[in-house]
Amino acid sequence: MGALEAGAREGRALGDGTALQPNGTVEPFGPGARGSSGVRVDLAGMVEWNAAEAHALALLSPHGGGVVVVAVAPHGQFSDAYRGYAEAGARSGGFDAPETPPVVDEWRAALLGVQLDRFDTRSSYDGGSSFRQTLTLCADYFYYGSSYSASAVNFDGCGVSGAGSRSDGGTWSVSADAAGTPMLDLVYGDGAEASYVLSPEDGKTFLDGERVLRTNGTCE
Repeated sequence: MGALEAGAREGRALGDGTALQPNGTVEPFGPGARGSSGVRVDLAGMVEWNAAEAHALALLSPHGGGVVVVAVAPHGQFSDAYRGYAEAGARSGGFDAPETPPVVDEWRAALLGVQLDRFDTRSSYDGGSSFRQTLTLCADYFYYGSSYSASAVNFDGCGVSGAGSRSDGGTWSVSADAAGTPMLDLVYGDGAEASYVLSPEDGKTFLDGERVLRTNGTCE
């Protein structure tokens, strides 16, 4: 709700001669459609290059996102009636829970308890390197690990090598974008997020178009 209030205080510049700024105090509003809550504020500025006043109601959906209802009047003609128009719009309709495409459940079932490995091996005349990423998807969390090794020949003709590894974890889920494309979503322990497009081909699994090796994971 704090972000919603902050956005209401900033106003909006929509281009094409339309820009509205707060013309009063931002106040809480609710309940709206199906018990939703939000904020309301009077606005003043320009709408398509004409001076105007307005009342806006911003509602949060319990499923994410929300909606803004605005009632606009020419400058000098605004009244409580316009606040009522916006309020009526905010109380009508509703927020339905988004339907989960079957592909989301199918991919979650297919990935649960699985370990995904991605390898990157390179070689050259003076050495080579190998990099491995491992993702283990358990019921409520994931393990992530990476390791690398490298070898090279220095200017004296002697071989040098190095190696290292790191590990992390967090939570995972499967979602679908607006086109229905399945996505593997990761939220790491430090709050970092990552998403990868999931796709199958000939029984193989691909993340962002790159093949990964699937094996049974070890989950505690």
